[in-house]
Amino acid sequence: MLFQMGHAIGSALCRASSIGALARRPTQRAIRLASGLVLSTASENNPAGAPANTNKSTASAHLNLIWSPVANSDLGLEYIYADRKTEDGLKGHLNRLQASAKYAF
Repeated sequence: MLFQMGHAIGSALCRASSIGALARRPTQRAIRLASGLVLSTASENNPAGAPANTNKSTASAHLNLIWSPVANSDLGLEYIYADRKTEDGLKGHLNRLQASAKYAF
């Protein structure tokens, strides 16, 4: 999916392009696993005078695995990688591993 967004910074309109994708695939039902992949990117053409810490571009990838060991419960792991670049040339990187547990009453 590709879409255009705009938001105001000062008196100028900032246009941004974003691309996102989502894929989710359940695996064999006997072992009750599901996984998902989400990819996202955005770049902005900011007007002159935008604050230095304004995002110029961002990108991220999320990969997860969810296991349902017994009825009504899920255990999950997700890895996230992300990049960020700002108008003043600074770059940031994120690596995160997170876990979740859910029980449905």
